[in-house]
Amino acid sequence: MPDFGFSRDEEMFRAEVREFAERVLSPMRRSWDHDRQYPLEQMQRLLESGLPGRAREIGPTNVLRGIFAEEIARADFNCVYPLLPLWAGPGGSMEGMGLPAPLAEQVSRGERLQALAITEAQTGSDAGHAGTTAVRDGDDWVLNGEKNSVSTLNADYFVVFARTGTVEEGAKGVSGFLVTRDSPGVSISEPFADMGNRATPRGVLTLTNVRVPASNQLSGVGMKASGFEHIGRILDTNRAIIGLICLGAAAASVEETVAYAKERVLFGRPISMNQGVAFPLVEASTLMEAARLLCYKALWMADQGLRHTTEGAMIKWWVPRLAGDVIRECIVLRGHMGYTEELPLEQRLRDVLGWEIGDGTPQICKLVVARALFGREAAPL
Repeated sequence: MPDFGFSRDEEMFRAEVREFAERVLSPMRRSWDHDRQYPLEQMQRLLESGLPGRAREIGPTNVLRGIFAEEIARADFNCVYPLLPLWAGPGGSMEGMGLPAPLAEQVSRGERLQALAITEAQTGSDAGHAGTTAVRDGDDWVLNGEKNSVSTLNADYFVVFARTGTVEEGAKGVSGFLVTRDSPGVSISEPFADMGNRATPRGVLTLTNVRVPASNQLSGVGMKASGFEHIGRILDTNRAIIGLICLGAAAASVEETVAYAKERVLFGRPISMNQGVAFPLVEASTLMEAARLLCYKALWMADQGLRHTTEGAMIKWWVPRLAGDVIRECIVLRGHMGYTEELPLEQRLRDVLGWEIGDGTPQICKLVVARALFGREAAPL
């Protein structure tokens, strides 16, 4: 019989993260969103709290990262992604594709910020046909191109994917390179004026004759396209993490709305006694529980070294949309106050919407699942 529970250590970790998030992060949520301020000070406070070290003591599993992400997102959606690189479970480490150990250690201590630069304006989800090029010149590679939608734009270094082979080679002709922020030829745009996720800057990274030493080419042993396959596995796991981030925000919204419905009295009784109020929250809770199980199953598979591409794609097309629908229902049930910035609901809805797009749109993820169902030769093009 499968074990659907968490260990005592994992539950204690969950409680510690929730307490920290509610005490340190929640009070700042609104100001970070309004001022588009990156939560750097709070990242340092998290490091000082000892929680990342506690996670390593329990075991740096992907399931534990999921617990962490879900609980942080309940307090502030924007604080999760900058903190996830503090540790990685099996198969989720950038060090696995050649990231230098000293730099990986700096990332784990929160001293350096990392970002992935994959997306381009003309390729989007078709990352295997990147237009950014890397040409070998002696002991260096010379990179030229533009990366769009780079999250954590204030990072200290970027893992940039550029074409080293022919277009016909697809992903096999794409390699990852470590590019520091202060490299000559690196240009960083002003952050986009995004409707959500405002505390995490996102924008464009332009590379003009950027020279990086050959040692900065990331390539794990036996990996295709110098780490391209490895990054695909990381994204599979990240999709489950994204699902739990969205569910954390939705779960907090449901809990707040349940409490409100029990206290709000109309026509002489709490509105929770009306089926029109109670049943939508029942339906939301049911679907969210199913979604959580799928997310943690995918993370468990990652910890077992099992491929979870299909599960990750299922999560990515479904769970952010589900979370958005749940939060929207909570806004309506809260009435006119739900539509104001006084409550966190409208921010959560804006934040969740962004993750319907990032790390794989619903359309591309459904295509991944369709290929698993029908086989590539019979699936939609």
